[in-house]
Amino acid sequence: MQNIAFDLDGTLLKSFIRHKYVLGLALQKNNISLKLNDLIESKRNGMSNEKYLLSKNLDIKLIRNICDYWCYHIEDMRFLELDRLYVNSYNILIRNRLKNNKLFLITARNNSKNCNIQIDKLGIREYFNEIFIIPSNLSSYQSKAQILMQNKVDYFIGDTEVDKKAALISGVKFIPCYHGFRSKLFLDKVRV
Repeated sequence: MQNIAFDLDGTLLKSFIRHKYVLGLALQKNNISLKLNDLIESKRNGMSNEKYLLSKNLDIKLIRNICDYWCYHIEDMRFLELDRLYVNSYNILIRNRLKNNKLFLITARNNSKNCNIQIDKLGIREYFNEIFIIPSNLSSYQSKAQILMQNKVDYFIGDTEVDKKAALISGVKFIPCYHGFRSKLFLDKVRV
């Protein structure tokens, strides 16, 4: 039996459509016409929304308005409905439960109520021994690391530099998920 922790967004859950859609709405609200064809690839290569918009030569004040709108709405239920589990997510969770592994979900979200509703709608709560919803901020990796250590986690499966840093500083084996928000090339460069 092993203790295995999973990240949610980008690891078990495909949420690219939501991220792109909400940024598109934020641009519309600010009367900006911009094609977002390269947004997801830019994010996978380490760009934040702010850096992405800076690369499009938008005014910094306007970028802040757009990013504020995005942050305020990205976890609205109407947009969370756009997310889908990756095809293999159920199989991975079922297989690990059948092996009697202890499973943890550790996700950084600012609206824990909507996150819990989404987890229930996705039908994945039953697979986890415990679910941790931590605030999404600059210290998220420290919060994740603390949870990993407290629960004596053996493996942490995630898709971002935050997940990798959390695993590295907690001494937990990191299993990168390259189909999520960061590419293999980007994640391989991450150091603590």
